[in-house]
Amino acid sequence: MYSNIKQQILTKLSLHKSLRYSEIKPKETENDLFNYHLQHLVRIGLVQKENGRYSLSETGIKYVHSEQMLGIFHPVPDVFKLTVLMILFDPAKSAVLAQKRGRKPHYGSWGIIGGVVHHGESIVKAASRVFSDETGLSAKFRIIGIIRNVKIYKNELFSDSIFYICASDSFTGQLKTETEHGVHRWIPITRAIANEENSPQRMSGLVDILNAIKDENSILIEFTHRDERTKLVSI
Repeated sequence: MYSNIKQQILTKLSLHKSLRYSEIKPKETENDLFNYHLQHLVRIGLVQKENGRYSLSETGIKYVHSEQMLGIFHPVPDVFKLTVLMILFDPAKSAVLAQKRGRKPHYGSWGIIGGVVHHGESIVKAASRVFSDETGLSAKFRIIGIIRNVKIYKNELFSDSIFYICASDSFTGQLKTETEHGVHRWIPITRAIANEENSPQRMSGLVDILNAIKDENSILIEFTHRDERTKLVSI
């Protein structure tokens, strides 16, 4: 129960830019117990308070981004993750399903839908699972590229991830336009390319893959590999 309350607080704050005290409090939790854990998170630097509202600090964002709730007193681990990014486009390759992300560190930004691969899970199964969980749609993906991206923030390692880029042009099901993961919309592929080009987390390899899909360059998108670094300006 001790760490669970803190995890609930951090999870809720990861879904919002900031919240008031009453908006963070988990249901059926005593006020004194909740306040103790919230103030402890503030004291150790994972949560910050400004103008009567609470939000994740930079350290808190990095902690939540690790997706390893190992216990509140554990240090933030060096993050090395295996991730899938799913490009679902219409048969004419003119539109892509995009997500306005509802979790930090990318809260509020538009981009390609992605998620973490579980231990022992195949890449294409992970892509189908994450996509279905987040959008309500079922799609069969194929791998079209791999990008390893090292993110640096304030000259320190923020994350180190291998992204498997997966694509599909067919799906079934009813789209969930808004979930806890974010807002989902079909957007022109040119808009998707612009979103990635202008993103603080920009990956040039993903931009090239989207351009290749737009231009129907099957040679490039059959298998693209990049090893790149991104210097984050803000998180």
